[in-house]
Amino acid sequence: MTLRAYRIKPNSKLQLKKFDPSETGPYKKTDRDKKRVKAKTESAIRRIRGLQERLYASGQRAFLLVLQGMDTSGKTARSSTSCPE
Repeated sequence: MTLRAYRIKPNSKLQLKKFDPSETGPYKKTDRDKKRVKAKTESAIRRIRGLQERLYASGQRAFLLVLQGMDTSGKTARSSTSCPE
């Protein structure tokens, strides 16, 4: 599954039940892939932070980032570092 499969088109209805919560995309649950995912996530956070600053500065648009994960998966830590209030 590619990341395009996770994009929600404007004015469409989001149905989370259509997404498998155990889906890991091209990554396996190995230590090597976990390190790769962590590095990609940190890079994505930096990019999202920059884009969010530009959106905030324009005062015209917003974005919604939905994080789905098991308890203790770090959702709170990620959201506070990616999108500070």
